[in-house]
Amino acid sequence: MQRFLHFIYLYRTHILFIILAVVSLSLVTSRNPYQGSSFFNSSNYVASLLLKTQSNIVEYFNLRHENKQLLEENKKLKQQLKLQELAQTHLYEKMSDTSKLFQYIYYTAKVINNSTDKHANYFTIDRGSKDGIKKGMSVVSSDGVAGVVYSTSRHFSTVTSLLNAQWPIYAKIKSKGISGILRWSKPDPEYTYFDYVAKHHKVSLNDTVVTHNYSSFPDEYPVGVVSEILDEGIKFNLKVKLFTDFRRLKYVYIIENKLKEERDELESKVKYKQ
Repeated sequence: MQRFLHFIYLYRTHILFIILAVVSLSLVTSRNPYQGSSFFNSSNYVASLLLKTQSNIVEYFNLRHENKQLLEENKKLKQQLKLQELAQTHLYEKMSDTSKLFQYIYYTAKVINNSTDKHANYFTIDRGSKDGIKKGMSVVSSDGVAGVVYSTSRHFSTVTSLLNAQWPIYAKIKSKGISGILRWSKPDPEYTYFDYVAKHHKVSLNDTVVTHNYSSFPDEYPVGVVSEILDEGIKFNLKVKLFTDFRRLKYVYIIENKLKEERDELESKVKYKQ
């Protein structure tokens, strides 16, 4: 009590000023309609501004949770889409074994490290062996191909990026079925090249490039569009604008092919005999 009284004594001038200011403001706003209206409008504006700022802050910190929810929803939609595609090809009627209906399983992950300016680029994701991630699994963004899992630890995985000159992949022109090899060339992370297209093939600008089933990706997964046709004498090289924006790559999907091991084992026996 003595400390409280001492505090009052020390700051008596300030306390008196605040009391008088509040009384004066009260008298002014209660007896003058215009000033009262202006005061309350101003106070409402300040309160609204504070509430909006609070809402923005809360919304910002909720973004991570909302992004995770969206990723999970997209993952389910992608799996449902694959089932619909298979249903349209009459696999439901033709197959007693449903393994192909559930051939691809999608996992979600966040990119926690990434490079785009090296000769052989990689990125790191926050999922590892404890989450079911294995070497060789395909990695895609919501827009297109991103890479293939290179190595895993318990909690993390490194992914060979599509922006890797040492890692060509099989692809094709979707509308024409023309096969070729995608090969990235430093330094532009927005483009790759579709090599060795014979000149008798008719290729057009804006033709869509997709993955080939020779690759580790699901067949016809989007890669990009033809942006330039380069005449290399006996063949064409196609400059392809990538769908995936690697500079802004934040979230990805890892695709597990449940039949990959069976196929690899079968094909390895053929190669061994040769």
